[in-house]
Amino acid sequence: MALKIGQLSYISGLPISYAFEHGLLGDVDIESVTGYPDELDAMMARGELAAAPISSLEYMRRDDRYTLIPDISIGSWGRMGSTILFGREPFAKLQGQTVALPPHGATTSALARWLISRLYGVEAKFVEAEGTLEALLSQYPAALLIGDQAIVEARKPGEVALRLDLGEAWWQAMHVPFVHTLWATQADLPREQRQHLVELVARAKELSKVHHEEIVAEASARLEIPAEEIEAYFALLNYDFTPVHRQGLAMFGDYLEEMSLLA
Repeated sequence: MALKIGQLSYISGLPISYAFEHGLLGDVDIESVTGYPDELDAMMARGELAAAPISSLEYMRRDDRYTLIPDISIGSWGRMGSTILFGREPFAKLQGQTVALPPHGATTSALARWLISRLYGVEAKFVEAEGTLEALLSQYPAALLIGDQAIVEARKPGEVALRLDLGEAWWQAMHVPFVHTLWATQADLPREQRQHLVELVARAKELSKVHHEEIVAEASARLEIPAEEIEAYFALLNYDFTPVHRQGLAMFGDYLEEMSLLA
């Protein structure tokens, strides 16, 4: 039976998923399932996937269930370009007001809640909501967008004057990279299967460098955005997982625990 693995539906996942989707790894007995972060988290939590990119929040909540694949994550050393808080009034005036959070991004939603409290010293209310940016801001004073939608909305000129890139805000506050996605396998997988998946993901990461232009072209076609803008977006992201990334992850976990957001 083929091992079932998850792949992110956002273009941020393409540098890893591209090799799997286009058969660059040879004849491997793998079945790929594409989903949003919350969908992949849920499938991993239920044991339905052998491996997947999972949110940092999912890993911190159930780290005993997973084994991290070495040297790979998705994060940034500053601006991310795809995790943006948009507002129609200053964020420091959000005291007691309701902020819209996306239903598909638990990690970035938790980061937004911590940053609003930490940077602006206000206690806002939060609700999950989705729709166009225009529709969200007609109902709420601020809205967090993530993934492909954030990239598309951020390039529209003049619609929203106030925006906060969460990756940049985290970097300015903490001076360590922010890690929002980790690749992990089920901890109870047989050793041979786990090692096989580790090797495949490592090869996929290396192949992303060789096929970078094709990956940019595919992402450009998906979002109908010029390739040079996609190139600039990918330049913001980091796919490594070094000791400094681990430090940033641990710091984020400590702050979330203080705010009781790990439950």
